[in-house]
Formats: sequence, structure tokens, C-alpha cells
Amino acid sequence: MEPTSQRTDGGIGGPTKVLGLRPNVAAALAYLPFFVPCVGVVLAALWLATEPRESRFVRVHALQALLLHVLSWFSLGGCGCCTSLASGVVHGHALGVVVAMLLRIGEALFAGAIVIVFLVGLAKALGGQELRLPLLGEIAQNA
Repeated sequence: MEPTSQRTDGGIGGPTKVLGLRPNVAAALAYLPFFVPCVGVVLAALWLATEPRESRFVRVHALQALLLHVLSWFSLGGCGCCTSLASGVVHGHALGVVVAMLLRIGEALFAGAIVIVFLVGLAKALGGQELRLPLLGEIAQNA
């Protein structure tokens, strides 16, 4: 009886074309949170541009991470603008201080939640598992 070959990559494909990274490492790097200056965005775009369609695991994680980066930039920017606007409108009043403080706390909690989503994506990708975020995961799967 001949020995059967078993895949050692967990069924997620071979090394990436550009840097020769294992697929789970490449996919995880796309989730580097946005506070690491644009590294995650650059790597996600690199994987989308260079990886063939057969590298589905890397491409889906890369597109989902890229969409998450863009969404987080716009949503956190919008939160910051709303907080600044609201603080400026009621400036000088006791109510203004309370409103500004509550908005800043809400903004910090929202930013913390986004960082947690990035870290969960990073951990799932490192483990060779799929992660399908609501809406973003559907877009990434169908692209």
C-alpha cells in the first residue's frame, strides 16, 4: 500500500507569491490594527494584487481586513467630528462639559471595540480559520 500524501497547510494553500509567507501568517498581517501606520492596509492591498484567485483564504481575509480598515477610518473620523461639533455647540455651559465627556467616552469605547475586531480577525487568521464579519464578510466572500 502506498502512503497517502497529507496536506500540512491545513487546507489553506501554499506560501504567498511575494514574500513566501504561510497563508495564515499573510492573512493575519492584513489585520494589523490601523494604529500600526498603514502596514495592514499595505499588506492587504499587496495580497489582493499579487495572490492568485486560488489563494482564497488569503484573499478573503485580505479584502475583509481592507474593508474593515476603511470602515474604521471613516467611522472613527465621523465620531471625532460629531464629538467636536457637539462640544463646540454647547461650549461654556455645564451641560457642554458633560455632553463632551460622554461623547469622548463613547468614542473611546467604539475605538476599543474596533481594535478587538481587528485582534479577533488576526487570531482567527493565524489559526487558519475563516472569519466572516457581518456585511464585510459577505462582500469579501463574493468578490
